[in-house]
Amino acid sequence: MTGKITTAILRTKLYKPRVSKHHLHRQQLTARLDRWVPRPLTLVSAPAGYGKSTLLSDWLKISDLPSAWISLDENDNDFYTFLSYLLAAVQTLFPSAVENTKTLLSAPHFPPMATIAHSLINELDQIEQSFIVVLDDYHTINDKTVHGFISEILQHPPESLHLVLSSRLDPPFGLARFRARRQMGEIRIQDLRFSIKEISTFLEKEIGKPIDNTTIAALDKKIEGWVTGLRLATLSLRNRLDLNRVITDLPVDNRYLADYLRSEVLANLPDETQSYLFATAILNRFCASLCDAVCITKSGSLECQMGGINFLEWLKISELFVVPLDEHGKWFRYHHLFQQLLLRRLKKQLTKEKISLFYNQASQWCADTGLIDEAIHYALAGGHTLAAAKIVEQTRHIPLNEDRWDVLKNRLDLLPHEIIQQRPGLLMARAWVLNFQFALSAVPPLIDKITALDCEDIKEDIQLEIDLFKGMFLFWEGEGESSMKLLGHVLEQIPAADSILKNEVTVYFGPASQMAGQGEAIMKIYQNRLYAETLEGTYTIRLQISLVFILILAGDLIKASDKARQFKEMSKRLNNQFAQAWSHYLLGIIHYHLYHRKIAIHHFAKAIENRYLLDGNANIDSYAGLILSYQASHQPEKATHTMKQMMVFAR
Repeated sequence: MTGKITTAILRTKLYKPRVSKHHLHRQQLTARLDRWVPRPLTLVSAPAGYGKSTLLSDWLKISDLPSAWISLDENDNDFYTFLSYLLAAVQTLFPSAVENTKTLLSAPHFPPMATIAHSLINELDQIEQSFIVVLDDYHTINDKTVHGFISEILQHPPESLHLVLSSRLDPPFGLARFRARRQMGEIRIQDLRFSIKEISTFLEKEIGKPIDNTTIAALDKKIEGWVTGLRLATLSLRNRLDLNRVITDLPVDNRYLADYLRSEVLANLPDETQSYLFATAILNRFCASLCDAVCITKSGSLECQMGGINFLEWLKISELFVVPLDEHGKWFRYHHLFQQLLLRRLKKQLTKEKISLFYNQASQWCADTGLIDEAIHYALAGGHTLAAAKIVEQTRHIPLNEDRWDVLKNRLDLLPHEIIQQRPGLLMARAWVLNFQFALSAVPPLIDKITALDCEDIKEDIQLEIDLFKGMFLFWEGEGESSMKLLGHVLEQIPAADSILKNEVTVYFGPASQMAGQGEAIMKIYQNRLYAETLEGTYTIRLQISLVFILILAGDLIKASDKARQFKEMSKRLNNQFAQAWSHYLLGIIHYHLYHRKIAIHHFAKAIENRYLLDGNANIDSYAGLILSYQASHQPEKATHTMKQMMVFAR
């Protein structure tokens, strides 16, 4: 509601991979990338292991333009999550950019993809400096909405943005039209293959002496310019002196080359090193303490005695396909191809049950460290569904108190329906999500389900929340006095740190008290609280809205107008789009009832412009208010047109 990005962002996914000191700079390719910057799109497409990410990282390192990077994975196969990372990436370069689009992320009613795309296009177009955004591993995305979104951005590209897609597969939107318009550049497998000269230079740097042309040609025939194959071959050479014999032993078919070289490389490593490699292969990213947590198991099948710090030091020295994820050298990940090879080896060596222990250890460590989304991921990946459910249940107040109900929704969506139905805490979490989506009619059945479950010890922990929702229901049923008493009880019992309960009670307690004839006293309490709160807080915004509603219910429209105008000025000063939308809605209601039709039309129209930020029925009420204002102003055609727009929106 406050215009912040509201999904849990892993900052390490925004880190550009470092270039190895043994990297071979490819001037011809980076020069082509430079030439294509004025075009909206560059596609780098090739199978795994051909150096796509390394090439791009090396290019960005020498480029004069600011650049952002997103390492995509299967968890980004959701438009909301994808957009959150894209906006976060842009803001690493321009912190004050894309604020309006960020606000749409917090909207109670998530807008259509095209609405968000157009908002982002307009905001990116306001950035005067050219910049580059790389979406690495784009092949992991199969969400049609994400593909449609990228296609929409490229159909109407902002002048400042150059988008780079790095992928094993071509994206499933029409590239032909971009080629025809010369709006894209392409680097493909034939471009990425190492030439004879590059193979020679690379080997000379790695081995420390020149290699004859016959040997180079024989190696090229086997690896066909495959960068990872070449790298694996040089690792194998560390333990063998006869280069020609190594090349002779290489399989002819590239499908078997990786497995052969993997065996050659891994077979010469100490058992405890191999154990650490296999155990940590389950991790999407790792640090020393997480490695220790995963490797300390009771499986008895792996010798994990090396220690996380020593293991990471060894990885850095060996440069064994590990990618640093931050500037401090704390977090790393394996190259995806190497991780897949390790996982296959792990599954051959251990049973599913024993591998599950690694996932469980990783989940527990992440939960203890506050990495909740990763903790849930590892629990589910290891088949520990109940453990994942407990993590969501035990941490459900954290995203709510941070005004991030959407994060809680995403976590709930990962769990089986049957598990949620059996646990009061998860049912209450679902009730909160529905409340923030203003699907209020779906909440009472959940509250009834919670009270019917035979879990007294758990129900005591959420009784205040049950009472809150019951107080809200009483308000909507017109039972002002009963609602006021129940909400007043909740207000007295709320823990100081539980901001979500405090916010929701604030919204309903004031109007319920006004309904019960206690409005004057409540207004004084609310006004005193406003002086004690920071102006930009969500709680303050809710206090302001409730105070104006109390005045409207009391019939004091002049004072309500003054308060709403002050609220509007505050929201504009703070550039809070959510508060601005509500201020226009409130002023529309007030001026309609004051018979100021022209002013009411202005405010209702402004509220409709930000209709996705209005929760409850406020967006539909804004349409209805505008229709009535047009009718009262003898503008039936505009009233009819607005009615049609409202019907489209309501669908």
